[in-house]
Amino acid sequence: MIRGVISNSPHLTAFYSDTVPYVSPGEGSGMLRWNSINKCLEISNGPSWIQYHMNDAYISLSAEANNAIQQAIDKKNEDAIIEKLSKENEAVKIAYENILKAKAQLKATILLSKEHEPTN
Repeated sequence: MIRGVISNSPHLTAFYSDTVPYVSPGEGSGMLRWNSINKCLEISNGPSWIQYHMNDAYISLSAEANNAIQQAIDKKNEDAIIEKLSKENEAVKIAYENILKAKAQLKATILLSKEHEPTN
């Protein structure tokens, strides 16, 4: 039985729903049995059996996380299309290689500029 669901991430939402049937004290109350037909636990309240269904936990990503994942998927698909086109077309290949070189140069320039920043 799930007793609780906790998320410590801003990108993960957790929700737990639980309803516990009331069982009044009395003769025969509190006994438990498994109902194999309904696939649930049943609790006796004396004269009758109350079904106790195992409850569900819901876990979902935040909208921000979903958007980030979708952007990554879109970028991956775009890169795959460009790479395929670069194999079929020499001009696209040259342009694509130039973009990759420019990205590498930009990263190197940023790293070098950080190394030479004056410290206060």
